Parts: sequence; structure tokens; C-alpha cells
Amino acid sequence: MPSAVEDLGVLRSWWSGLAPEVPAETRGLWFGLVDLVVDNEAIRHLYVAGCPTFDPDDDGDWACDYCWWPDGRYVLLPYLASLPDDPYELVLQVAADLMRDLEPASSATQLEGVGVGFDDGDLELVWLADDR
Repeated sequence: MPSAVEDLGVLRSWWSGLAPEVPAETRGLWFGLVDLVVDNEAIRHLYVAGCPTFDPDDDGDWACDYCWWPDGRYVLLPYLASLPDDPYELVLQVAADLMRDLEPASSATQLEGVGVGFDDGDLELVWLADDR
């Protein structure tokens, strides 16, 4: 059975290749949870996108406009993918905890915030510039 610790190792390796590419105009990082079809099966993945704006008070609308949509943006985290869809809050909490441990904002000083969540709207802000 995969573990969150193993997922964090995969996540760090994946992010280390993408972090240097974050453009200077990126103000928010969005880590989205999405099901991708692999071999005719929907499997949960995490992806990253950079946003030119960030507003912690707009319920995630900032996470719909991208200035950075990198190649290699998707990562499969076995433990996260193995969690049941219900309750979805568990999936979101595990993803948020992984993002906090990853600390993606430490590699891009221009960021104002980092969020993680489902593209349909459920999200958690995991870092705000005011937290520095």
C-alpha cells in the first residue's frame, strides 16, 4: 500500500524539475486535483498551473486564469490516487498537507499565494505571502 511519505518523495522530485520554470509574472500557484483516463480507468492526478493574479477572498476564481501551463504539469501520487472519492474532504486534506510539506512558494519569491483543490471549486489555501 502506498503512503503519504512516498507521495511526498515523488512530489519533491517532480516539483524540483518544474520550480525553476515558474515565470516571474506568476502571482499564484494552483495545484489542481483531476481525474485523467489511463488505460480506460479514471485515475486521480495532481497538476500545477501558474496564475497571473491571486486573491484569497474570491473563492478560487484567480485559479482559472493561467500564465503558466507547463509541460510535465501532471503527477501521479499513488497514495493520493488510492484514496476513495468520498469523502472528498479527505482527498483535499491529504493534498493540502502534501503541499504544505512541499513548500512550493519557497522557490518563487514573487508569489502571493498557493492553493490546492478540485477544479469544480473546493479548495484550500496552503500558503499566503502574509505568512512569510
